[in-house]
Amino acid sequence: MSFWDEFHRFDRMLASVGEEFRVAEAALLFALDYYPDLDVNRFLKRLDHLASQVDRLGARTLDEQAKALQTVLVWEEGLKGNQEDYYDSRNSYLNEVLDRGLGIPVSLSAVWLDVTQNLGWPFHGVGVPGHFVIGGIDGEQRIWLDPFVRGRILDRAGIEMLVASAGVGEVEDLSYVLRPVTGREILFRMLANLRLVYRERREWSRFACVLGRMRAVVPESEEILLEFRGVLAGLAARG
Repeated sequence: MSFWDEFHRFDRMLASVGEEFRVAEAALLFALDYYPDLDVNRFLKRLDHLASQVDRLGARTLDEQAKALQTVLVWEEGLKGNQEDYYDSRNSYLNEVLDRGLGIPVSLSAVWLDVTQNLGWPFHGVGVPGHFVIGGIDGEQRIWLDPFVRGRILDRAGIEMLVASAGVGEVEDLSYVLRPVTGREILFRMLANLRLVYRERREWSRFACVLGRMRAVVPESEEILLEFRGVLAGLAARG
Protein backbone atom coordinates (compact mmCIF):
# COMPACT_ATOMS: atom_id res chain seq x y z
CA MET A 1 0.00 0.00 0.00
CA SER A 2 1.37 3.37 -1.01
CA PHE A 3 2.17 6.04 1.56
CA TRP A 4 0.23 8.45 -0.60
CA ASP A 5 -2.87 6.36 -1.27
CA GLU A 6 -5.68 8.87 -0.84
CA PHE A 7 -8.06 5.99 -0.16
CA HIS A 8 -5.97 4.57 2.68
CA ARG A 9 -8.05 2.38 5.02
CA PHE A 10 -7.03 4.45 8.05
CA ASP A 11 -8.22 7.69 6.47
CA ARG A 12 -11.46 6.09 5.28
CA MET A 13 -12.19 4.69 8.71
CA LEU A 14 -11.71 7.97 10.54
CA ALA A 15 -13.71 9.86 7.94
CA SER A 16 -16.67 7.53 8.45
CA VAL A 17 -16.83 7.42 12.25
CA GLY A 18 -17.32 9.92 15.05
CA GLU A 19 -15.67 9.20 18.39
CA GLU A 20 -16.89 5.62 18.72
CA PHE A 21 -14.43 3.27 17.01
CA ARG A 22 -11.94 0.58 17.89
CA VAL A 23 -8.69 2.38 18.57
CA ALA A 24 -6.58 -0.76 18.21
CA GLU A 25 -8.01 -1.37 14.75
CA ALA A 26 -7.23 2.19 13.68
CA ALA A 27 -3.70 1.87 15.06
CA LEU A 28 -3.16 -1.33 13.10
CA LEU A 29 -4.43 0.41 9.98
CA PHE A 30 -1.85 3.19 10.18
CA ALA A 31 0.77 0.48 10.70
CA LEU A 32 0.05 -0.58 7.11
CA ASP A 33 2.20 2.34 5.99
CA TYR A 34 5.27 0.64 7.44
CA TYR A 35 4.08 -2.97 7.15
CA PRO A 36 2.06 -3.14 3.90
CA ASP A 37 1.53 -6.92 4.20
CA LEU A 38 0.19 -6.69 7.75
CA ASP A 39 -2.85 -8.92 8.38
CA VAL A 40 -4.94 -6.53 10.49
CA ASN A 41 -7.67 -9.07 11.21
CA ARG A 42 -5.16 -11.57 12.57
CA PHE A 43 -3.97 -9.09 15.16
CA LEU A 44 -7.52 -8.09 16.05
CA LYS A 45 -8.24 -11.76 16.72
CA ARG A 46 -5.15 -11.90 18.94
CA LEU A 47 -6.52 -9.01 20.93
CA ASP A 48 -9.90 -10.72 21.17
CA HIS A 49 -8.12 -13.82 22.46
CA LEU A 50 -6.34 -11.76 25.12
CA ALA A 51 -9.71 -10.46 26.25
CA SER A 52 -11.04 -14.00 26.54
CA GLN A 53 -7.99 -14.99 28.58
CA VAL A 54 -8.59 -12.10 30.96
CA ASP A 55 -12.30 -12.89 31.12
CA ARG A 56 -11.62 -16.47 32.19
CA LEU A 57 -10.33 -15.18 35.53
CA GLY A 58 -13.85 -14.07 36.47
CA ALA A 59 -12.89 -10.65 37.80
CA ARG A 60 -15.79 -8.55 39.07
CA THR A 61 -14.52 -5.68 41.23
CA LEU A 62 -12.18 -2.97 39.98
CA ASP A 63 -9.31 -4.40 42.01
CA GLU A 64 -9.94 -7.89 40.65
CA GLN A 65 -10.06 -6.53 37.10
CA ALA A 66 -6.75 -4.73 37.59
CA LYS A 67 -5.20 -7.97 38.87
CA ALA A 68 -6.64 -10.00 35.98
CA LEU A 69 -5.26 -7.56 33.43
CA GLN A 70 -1.84 -7.67 35.03
CA THR A 71 -1.89 -11.49 35.28
CA VAL A 72 -2.60 -12.02 31.58
CA LEU A 73 -1.01 -9.03 29.87
CA VAL A 74 2.13 -8.77 31.97
CA TRP A 75 2.89 -12.11 33.59
CA GLU A 76 1.52 -14.39 30.85
CA GLU A 77 1.97 -12.29 27.69
CA GLY A 78 5.07 -10.43 28.86
CA LEU A 79 4.01 -6.95 27.75
CA LYS A 80 6.28 -4.28 29.23
CA GLY A 81 7.79 -0.89 28.57
CA ASN A 82 10.84 -0.68 26.33
CA GLN A 83 13.04 1.29 28.69
CA GLU A 84 16.24 0.35 26.85
CA ASP A 85 15.23 1.79 23.47
CA TYR A 86 12.27 4.08 24.07
CA TYR A 87 12.47 5.76 20.64
CA ASP A 88 12.50 2.58 18.58
CA SER A 89 9.72 3.17 16.04
CA ARG A 90 8.47 -0.39 16.60
CA ASN A 91 7.27 0.67 20.02
CA SER A 92 4.46 2.63 18.36
CA TYR A 93 3.12 -0.05 16.03
CA LEU A 94 0.64 -2.40 17.72
CA ASN A 95 1.63 -5.43 15.64
CA GLU A 96 5.22 -5.04 16.88
CA VAL A 97 4.08 -4.36 20.44
CA LEU A 98 2.15 -7.63 20.44
CA ASP A 99 4.90 -9.63 18.70
CA ARG A 100 7.84 -8.25 20.69
CA GLY A 101 6.06 -7.57 23.99
CA LEU A 102 7.60 -4.10 24.08
CA GLY A 103 6.05 -0.67 23.78
CA ILE A 104 5.78 2.84 25.11
CA PRO A 105 3.08 4.04 27.53
CA VAL A 106 0.45 5.01 24.97
CA SER A 107 0.83 1.95 22.71
CA LEU A 108 0.76 -0.46 25.65
CA SER A 109 -2.24 1.38 27.05
CA ALA A 110 -3.99 0.96 23.69
CA VAL A 111 -3.65 -2.81 24.08
CA TRP A 112 -4.91 -2.78 27.66
CA LEU A 113 -7.83 -0.53 26.75
CA ASP A 114 -8.83 -2.74 23.84
CA VAL A 115 -9.10 -5.66 26.24
CA THR A 116 -11.14 -3.70 28.80
CA GLN A 117 -13.47 -2.30 26.16
CA ASN A 118 -13.97 -5.77 24.71
CA LEU A 119 -15.07 -6.91 28.16
CA GLY A 120 -17.16 -3.82 28.91
CA TRP A 121 -15.00 -2.89 31.89
CA PRO A 122 -14.98 0.74 33.14
CA PHE A 123 -11.50 1.82 32.06
CA HIS A 124 -10.33 4.76 29.96
CA GLY A 125 -7.14 6.38 28.77
CA VAL A 126 -5.46 9.13 30.80
CA GLY A 127 -3.03 11.44 29.02
CA VAL A 128 -0.56 12.25 31.79
CA PRO A 129 2.04 14.74 30.47
CA GLY A 130 5.04 12.80 29.22
CA HIS A 131 3.36 9.50 30.04
CA PHE A 132 0.10 7.61 29.56
CA VAL A 133 -1.89 5.37 31.90
CA ILE A 134 -5.36 3.88 32.08
CA GLY A 135 -7.91 4.76 34.73
CA GLY A 136 -10.77 2.77 36.19
CA ILE A 137 -13.91 4.05 37.88
CA ASP A 138 -16.40 2.00 39.91
CA GLY A 139 -18.74 4.19 41.91
CA GLU A 140 -16.58 6.19 44.30
CA GLN A 141 -13.50 4.03 43.72
CA ARG A 142 -10.82 5.18 41.27
CA ILE A 143 -7.55 3.53 40.37
CA TRP A 144 -4.94 4.03 37.68
CA LEU A 145 -2.77 1.39 36.05
CA ASP A 146 0.58 1.96 34.38
CA PRO A 147 1.03 -0.57 31.55
CA PHE A 148 4.56 0.74 30.91
CA VAL A 149 5.68 -0.42 34.36
CA ARG A 150 4.13 -3.88 34.44
CA GLY A 151 0.65 -2.60 35.25
CA ARG A 152 1.55 -1.06 38.59
CA ILE A 153 -1.42 0.39 40.44
CA LEU A 154 -1.32 4.13 41.14
CA ASP A 155 -3.39 6.32 43.40
CA ARG A 156 -3.94 10.05 42.97
CA ALA A 157 -0.64 10.80 44.71
CA GLY A 158 1.14 8.51 42.26
CA ILE A 159 -0.38 10.40 39.33
CA GLU A 160 0.75 13.69 40.88
CA MET A 161 4.30 12.30 41.06
CA LEU A 162 4.16 11.35 37.37
CA VAL A 163 3.01 14.84 36.47
CA ALA A 164 5.78 16.38 38.58
CA SER A 165 8.41 14.15 36.98
CA ALA A 166 7.33 15.27 33.50
CA GLY A 167 8.91 18.67 34.15
CA VAL A 168 5.92 20.65 32.87
CA GLY A 169 5.64 22.81 35.96
CA GLU A 170 2.82 22.86 38.46
CA VAL A 171 -0.51 21.64 37.14
CA GLU A 172 -3.30 23.69 38.66
CA ASP A 173 -6.18 21.53 37.50
CA LEU A 174 -5.33 17.85 37.96
CA SER A 175 -8.89 16.93 37.05
CA TYR A 176 -8.13 18.00 33.47
CA VAL A 177 -5.12 15.67 33.37
CA LEU A 178 -7.25 12.82 34.74
CA ARG A 179 -10.14 13.24 32.32
CA PRO A 180 -10.86 10.32 29.97
CA VAL A 181 -9.20 10.96 26.62
CA THR A 182 -10.88 10.22 23.31
CA GLY A 183 -9.86 7.58 20.82
CA ARG A 184 -8.63 10.29 18.47
CA GLU A 185 -6.42 11.72 21.21
CA ILE A 186 -4.85 8.30 21.73
CA LEU A 187 -4.16 7.92 18.01
CA PHE A 188 -2.76 11.44 17.85
CA ARG A 189 -0.30 10.70 20.66
CA MET A 190 0.80 7.45 19.03
CA LEU A 191 1.40 9.22 15.73
CA ALA A 192 3.07 12.18 17.46
CA ASN A 193 5.66 9.78 18.87
CA LEU A 194 6.35 8.47 15.37
CA ARG A 195 6.57 12.02 14.06
CA LEU A 196 9.32 12.71 16.62
CA VAL A 197 11.19 9.51 15.76
CA TYR A 198 11.17 10.06 12.00
CA ARG A 199 12.04 13.73 12.30
CA GLU A 200 15.06 12.87 14.43
CA ARG A 201 16.11 10.22 11.91
CA ARG A 202 15.48 12.64 9.04
CA GLU A 203 13.34 10.02 7.33
CA TRP A 204 11.28 12.63 5.55
CA SER A 205 9.01 10.38 3.51
CA ARG A 206 7.90 8.49 6.61
CA PHE A 207 7.70 11.77 8.50
CA ALA A 208 5.38 13.17 5.85
CA CYS A 209 3.30 10.01 5.88
CA VAL A 210 2.80 10.24 9.64
CA LEU A 211 1.74 13.87 9.28
CA GLY A 212 -0.76 12.79 6.66
CA ARG A 213 -2.28 10.29 9.08
CA MET A 214 -2.35 12.93 11.82
CA ARG A 215 -4.36 15.11 9.45
CA ALA A 216 -6.93 12.33 9.22
CA VAL A 217 -7.15 12.28 13.02
CA VAL A 218 -7.49 16.06 13.42
CA PRO A 219 -8.49 17.42 10.00
CA GLU A 220 -9.22 20.82 11.52
CA SER A 221 -5.62 21.36 12.71
CA GLU A 222 -3.96 24.23 10.84
CA GLU A 223 -0.65 23.45 12.55
CA ILE A 224 -0.52 19.90 11.19
CA LEU A 225 -1.63 21.06 7.75
CA LEU A 226 1.13 23.68 7.54
CA GLU A 227 3.76 21.22 8.74
CA PHE A 228 2.53 18.63 6.25
CA ARG A 229 2.68 21.10 3.36
CA GLY A 230 6.14 22.20 4.40
CA VAL A 231 7.63 18.70 4.41
CA LEU A 232 5.95 17.89 1.09
CA ALA A 233 7.53 21.00 -0.41
CA GLY A 234 10.89 19.90 0.95
CA LEU A 235 10.52 16.45 -0.55
CA ALA A 236 9.57 17.95 -3.92
CA ALA A 237 12.62 20.23 -3.83
CA ARG A 238 14.88 17.25 -3.20
CA GLY A 239 13.40 15.54 -6.26
